[in-house]
Amino acid sequence: MNIVLAYSGGLDTSVMIPWLKEHYSGKVIAMYTDVGQGEDVQRVHQKALDAGADEFVLVPMVDELVTYGLLPLLLSGAKYDGKYLLGTCVARSMQAAKQVEVAHAYCCGAVAHGGTAKGNDQIRFEMVYRMLAPELKVIAPWRVWKLYSREDAVDYAKQHGIILSENKNRFSEDVNIWNHTYDGDYLEDLSNSPDESIFRYSGLVQKTEIICIKYEQGIPVALNGMEMEVKKIIAKLNEVGTMHKIGRADIIENRITGLKIRSIYESPGASILYYAADELRSLVLDRKTGRFLNNCAQQYADLVYDGYFYSRYAEILRNLFYDIMHYATGEISLELGDGTIAVKKRSSKYSLYNAQEASYQMQKDFCVSSPNGFIDIVGSEMAREYQIHKNKEEQT
Repeated sequence: MNIVLAYSGGLDTSVMIPWLKEHYSGKVIAMYTDVGQGEDVQRVHQKALDAGADEFVLVPMVDELVTYGLLPLLLSGAKYDGKYLLGTCVARSMQAAKQVEVAHAYCCGAVAHGGTAKGNDQIRFEMVYRMLAPELKVIAPWRVWKLYSREDAVDYAKQHGIILSENKNRFSEDVNIWNHTYDGDYLEDLSNSPDESIFRYSGLVQKTEIICIKYEQGIPVALNGMEMEVKKIIAKLNEVGTMHKIGRADIIENRITGLKIRSIYESPGASILYYAADELRSLVLDRKTGRFLNNCAQQYADLVYDGYFYSRYAEILRNLFYDIMHYATGEISLELGDGTIAVKKRSSKYSLYNAQEASYQMQKDFCVSSPNGFIDIVGSEMAREYQIHKNKEEQT
């Protein structure tokens, strides 16, 4: 039985290759997805082969991740627990779908992943496996092997001649074009602040910087007057944002499994795009539509976090976000500086803001008595309710 392993190039999945070969017959195919993490693919390829993989499969995913996975997040402004921008959640589900494709292409009878027994990723991987290929056997080594810690995994790697990278950090890390995540090690002690050295994107400039993002139907299409692909805008804003320490979040996260965990996230480009998109929405959406979108965004955040990315409900919401943001076309200028973002200018040909109407200067054609009837009608119910309750209390 051939097995396709979702391979990250890290300690856990490198150790899984010889473990799978020891416990199962057939080939082990290491599938590595490029989601914009910036790794040296040749190094990862060689590492997989050195660990004993029979084949290495590279799956380019950046374009599909941005278009199908990340844009709906941006269009809706979806966040989990009000802070997390959901990059890893979306990537995991899409990586699992690619793993199923590779399993079919290589006639594999099983899929394996590196999700831990306490983590969210095991659920995201296996929800997709069950939906797309229920006939495949699922192997989750962290739930069955006799390794219980990173130290055990390191010892196992040394026993099998796997060369480990020199990394003093003991974090669980995940990187893609949207965010970088850190869990574990000294961060598990809530009295410890994250050290500056752990951040992948790290820098600081003293001066503030003003940028301008152009959107068409809610999708970023240009940065500072230069048109470019969305993925290039994200990459450029990752560079710009990191210099100003934009997009860092220290979160006590409610996992699907019921545990709380502390996670550190870096999402410089995503945070800038979210902020600008939110300013644009405030300009072009009426109050009821905006609040409806916020409600749907919260539901969508929970769906993708919990592993329902490919559910019918999630697909309906994705289509809805594009429809709601149909008129979200315009430009937003932002000022970036030392961890902060501030809006400088907003413009859209579909803006619902009218400076003349909003002005406190009364126009000749404005009927100053108009609010009287409105207040009488709107306030009558509240006034009647108050009087009824007051009278009842006086009678008792």
